[in-house]
Amino acid sequence: MFHGDIRFPGQIFARQDLWNAIDFSQPVGVLFVAVLHFIPAEDDPYGSVHAFCAQMAPGSFLAVSHISSDGTAPTVMTTIRDAYRTASAPAVFRSLAEIEGFFADLEIVHPGIVEVSAWRARENRNPALRILGGVGAKQ
Repeated sequence: MFHGDIRFPGQIFARQDLWNAIDFSQPVGVLFVAVLHFIPAEDDPYGSVHAFCAQMAPGSFLAVSHISSDGTAPTVMTTIRDAYRTASAPAVFRSLAEIEGFFADLEIVHPGIVEVSAWRARENRNPALRILGGVGAKQ
């Protein structure tokens, strides 16, 4: 195991222990689960995701979950932003369209980018905080 900061993918990919552990010439699964909403725009979260996708072989998958401004009450967003105001990372809400941007050049897998509970749940709840998730396949 090793630690790295996804805001600096070049530093991660420069590590030989990564290449010893993962063969990126074969299909892999890359998970950005509950992490991208802590990376503000100025730290280029799209660039980070793109850097990982660029290393993925065809047949690989990218999974993303992210808090969404779409369908989340403004009071809930304010409460969460206030709670993270003094934390080491802010809470960044993104719209569905912005979350879709993480899947550039990938084929989004059914059921698409939806409330994470809809991936396997039989009923779709209406939570106060919307967390959207999706999976994209590299062709």
